[in-house]
Amino acid sequence: MTAGSVRPITGKRVFDEVRNRVQAAKALAFFLDFDGTLSPIRRFPSTATLPQVTAKLLGELVRQPKVSLTIVTGRSLPDIRQRVRGLPLALVANHGFHIVDRRGDEWTHPAARRAVGRLKSVTAQLADAITAYRGAFVENKGLTASVHFRTVHPRKIRALRSNVLAILRGYKSRFRVVTGNKVIEIRPAATWGKGHAVLRLLHRTKPANGALVIYVGDDMTDEDAFTSLRSRGITIRVGRTRKTAARFTVRSLSGVRQILRLILISWKIRASSLE
Repeated sequence: MTAGSVRPITGKRVFDEVRNRVQAAKALAFFLDFDGTLSPIRRFPSTATLPQVTAKLLGELVRQPKVSLTIVTGRSLPDIRQRVRGLPLALVANHGFHIVDRRGDEWTHPAARRAVGRLKSVTAQLADAITAYRGAFVENKGLTASVHFRTVHPRKIRALRSNVLAILRGYKSRFRVVTGNKVIEIRPAATWGKGHAVLRLLHRTKPANGALVIYVGDDMTDEDAFTSLRSRGITIRVGRTRKTAARFTVRSLSGVRQILRLILISWKIRASSLE
């Protein structure tokens, strides 16, 4: 399905439909983006933290019977581990190219392993090229990389993007370029993304029959997951956009927390009704 071909459901109907589907489910498999979904987007990625109220909600959810929870992020595995430490979660890092399940078993996409050396070269070249743009920086995340320009002067962003993309065109057989929210993502040239990684994890972990899959994300990098999972569960885009393959939207991180609370309460009610 093309993103935006069906207008997503918003407002009170989101909460009504989520409640009804959760109460009818036999198990829950959560997949949640981090930045812009659980944690506010910061000017510098290194300063992002998981709010205590959100961490408490996640901790209570993952302790419920027949509930699994996975963080799906563009961050590196060591980075996201540090930000959600203490929670028994599976992790999908580097936009799906690195996966670790709740048992600790890790998997890295072969294309990402092969591209590590070349990625170092291209990120060094990009770092030299953007020195004239105050606030821009390159982040090498081991298997993928990002060029961040959230704090660059708006009048200079077009030139920066043009310079970065011109360099990356020389590596088009090696890397795939994805533009996000004031960031340019550089990934191995493989047909792979968050949606593929989530499907792989679901196949390998085999959640209980009748499990309801719930995916929440806020960026274009989540759209392939929305497309892959739309017919299998609940897909929610965070933000005001209507151009999305997600079935539902909520406006902000506050809306995400409301959804998490609703699911927790609904799941507890369901459990008590079965006793």
